[in-house]
Amino acid sequence: MTNAADLRERAQRCRDHAREYHPWTARPLLDKARALDFEAAMLERAGRERRGPRASGRDVFLQPARPVFGRAKPRG
Repeated sequence: MTNAADLRERAQRCRDHAREYHPWTARPLLDKARALDFEAAMLERAGRERRGPRASGRDVFLQPARPVFGRAKPRG
């Protein structure tokens, strides 16, 4: 299942849960569902997923260190 589909499923669960409450009380759930739908739509429009495949610990260890923002490169 893609992340966009997962977000849409979560939005639907929020809407289903909101049906059990008075509309005034359910408003935060409906707002959250609307935000999740918007995020799913943005992911679909961009044509990419929110996260890449998970890397194993070994892969993370073997990758070069990320440069730290703001540090000067060593001279020499």
